[in-house]
Amino acid sequence: MKLKNYFFVWKTVYSKPKYVVSVFAIAIAFFMLNVLIKNFRALSAFLQEKGFFQTANLFYSMTLGFHSTIKSSGFASLIIISFLLGILLSLTAFKISSRAKSKSSRTLTALGIFLGIATPSCAACGIGVLAVLGIGAGFISAMPFGGLEISLLAIIILAFAVQKTSKGLLVCKSCQIKLKNR
Repeated sequence: MKLKNYFFVWKTVYSKPKYVVSVFAIAIAFFMLNVLIKNFRALSAFLQEKGFFQTANLFYSMTLGFHSTIKSSGFASLIIISFLLGILLSLTAFKISSRAKSKSSRTLTALGIFLGIATPSCAACGIGVLAVLGIGAGFISAMPFGGLEISLLAIIILAFAVQKTSKGLLVCKSCQIKLKNR
């Protein structure tokens, strides 16, 4: 598929403000989820001692200063994953509202989301869901790029899922996007 066709899809979808807003809302929510995962113990202890409003204020501060608590590469990959996830989910919402369903797109979306959550930041301080699954920071730190490989894999999978979903909006007969000029 030609690049101009992808731009046509994105122009069509994102000409509706609700899809633009959803990209940013999903990206911010995913980013904040990663801040919460990394700082869950500190926030829960602070909540018990100081209460909800002071904990919410601390969480806000942690969110704004999150870039200084992780490696630059981890922060950059988190931002990219957050926006790719927002784009993918908004395209998927558009596709669903167009009555199109694709099992392979849903599978790639789920896999990309899982990998994005699995390694939200640096390996030494908070590795997200992988710790819950029994994969410790020592294992991730032993990887050649300190776990960045998993984040890059998540980016590749999400980018592929965005491409596949965008293409599906053009070729699926039940979708509402029709190309006027190919």
